Amino acid sequence: MIAVTGATGFIGRHLVAGLKNAGANLVGVVRRPERGNDLMEAGVELRKADLRDEDALRRALTGVDAVVSNASIAVGRSPQGSVRDHAELEAQIMVGLARAARDAGSPRFIHISSVAVYRDVPLFRPGQESAPLRGMQRNLASLFFSRGYGEAKATAEKALWNQSGLSLTVLRPGPVYGSGDHKVLVDWGKWLLGRWAVVPNAHIPFVHAGDVATAVVGALANSDTIGRAYNVTGPPLAIADAARILRSIRGIEGPVVGIPVPVRVSWDNAAARRDLGVSFRTIEAGLQESFGVT
Repeated sequence: MIAVTGATGFIGRHLVAGLKNAGANLVGVVRRPERGNDLMEAGVELRKADLRDEDALRRALTGVDAVVSNASIAVGRSPQGSVRDHAELEAQIMVGLARAARDAGSPRFIHISSVAVYRDVPLFRPGQESAPLRGMQRNLASLFFSRGYGEAKATAEKALWNQSGLSLTVLRPGPVYGSGDHKVLVDWGKWLLGRWAVVPNAHIPFVHAGDVATAVVGALANSDTIGRAYNVTGPPLAIADAARILRSIRGIEGPVVGIPVPVRVSWDNAAARRDLGVSFRTIEAGLQESFGVT
């Protein structure tokens, strides 16, 4: 049996779908089970626990063979207090979840991190998993990811690597989109779906949530992934090209003007393809799924 934290959220629902398609028995560990009636109807058992309540987490993980650590606290929102305080709280909570998993007898642990953990943004060559993680300093990475988000993810990941007795695999997705997304796609909609669109033609490595789910399934199926981190990002995509595809899917006419921006961000995803079996979908296929186009 596999537990997924944050199963009722955007990425969580894609993880549940991918794991169910792979034949897994699932437990969703969530704060508000009433948001997951559809998951329960699909055969997912929901257990209530707050990430800050280690005793409740321990009870929720009883009888579980593996944990997919997907939920986080206030990810993407401005932290209350300092960036350091927020990052340290995130680390404490992830360590508490890992400790609860070990105590419950389920040390296999897949953690959903982010490429925001890296100290540097790879502009000239694909970034590698071995690149150093960020600390509390301001740098170029802060232009691409909010400091509160990046530092929290990096601090939590470092803390998990220091835990003993944990069979840990870390997945580092790029910007995630897909059906049910209330961030990237909503922002894109406001920006790109007018009568015409002017966009910076930078290249960004988006990844569909379904591909993140495939990576989770692959990590659980391959014990050689224990002790390793994987970049889970699609190939760099020109934002103007994405805008044209999106507008075509939505049936919107009008020009897209790409402003040349000499930025091409990419992370090496060869290990995820090899070890996790991820074949990253095209942006056309990903956006069609996102908007329910068949």
